[in-house]
Amino acid sequence: MQLLNCNNDPVDTLIFGDPNKDNYLDDSGQIASSLATISGSGESIGRRVNGVDSDLSFEDFTVFELGELSPGFENPEPPPCDVSGNGLVLINEVLTDAAGADAGQHWIELVNLGAADIDLGGWELQVAPSTWPDFGEGLSLPGGTILPAGGFLVIYEADTLFTNLPEGAPTLIVAAGELDLGNGSSEDGLRLMDCGGDEADALAYGPTGTAGVELDCGNAAFPTLAPAPGESQTLGRSADAADTDQCTDFTLLPTMSPGAENANNDCVPTDDAPKSGCRGRGSSTADPCGGTTAYEPPGRCATAPFGGLEAVVLALALLRRRRP
Repeated sequence: MQLLNCNNDPVDTLIFGDPNKDNYLDDSGQIASSLATISGSGESIGRRVNGVDSDLSFEDFTVFELGELSPGFENPEPPPCDVSGNGLVLINEVLTDAAGADAGQHWIELVNLGAADIDLGGWELQVAPSTWPDFGEGLSLPGGTILPAGGFLVIYEADTLFTNLPEGAPTLIVAAGELDLGNGSSEDGLRLMDCGGDEADALAYGPTGTAGVELDCGNAAFPTLAPAPGESQTLGRSADAADTDQCTDFTLLPTMSPGAENANNDCVPTDDAPKSGCRGRGSSTADPCGGTTAYEPPGRCATAPFGGLEAVVLALALLRRRRP
């Protein structure tokens, strides 16, 4: 959208939707790289601050929801933009494929590495379900969305059914369908943008072995996807807050842990080898160690009925019973 003067010169330009596939030009005549977030049904796009113009669409414009529309009047004042959390706020765990019909049951957990609370007002979560680098409409986080120092924030859709969300855990409930995460059957993506329009963190996941992807996992091109989660399985950082800007920072977790530290599994067995030494927390539906054998309860992995140490203990017990 462009406003021209009587000489057909551009006076103001608004370009929205990411990416700029049609190479629209900004006010300077360059191909625009700063793109405003596309609005949804019943929403409008308006200036963040009335009358302030930097010729950068993302920086100048934001999405106003139905209750904030103000045709003929000043735009509502936006919450203060705090970008200090960029580098401190990370995507930590996501549920992309809930059991059964999972529409409206997705959730995303963010972690704050800093020593101070961070207001995520104006930050955005953007998803690309099988469509990257074409990210759809972003979910703009409202002012007052506080991510506590050293803590977690769970952003979840209204239909989500939790069984282990800690009491009092910081949460943000959004409408069902707002987090339209792909389930990883093809290449899917998720990214967190700060209120200044810069990427704070990103995650790309999908079929094993996919390479040459166009989405990175946090400000650094990396050609390997994180693994695709199975049903009711979360994808999370292999160590809380560990970030190397690579998709391999993420792994399949043995149990979901919204609002708490990730439940990590530290063994790497193969399909045809015993999982000795596995110290995972257990799962009744999937093998987070990467094999095909059913995963055993906490503290054990699938092994032969009597192996190594168990056989020695049994032999000693039999010898004791034979003594007069």
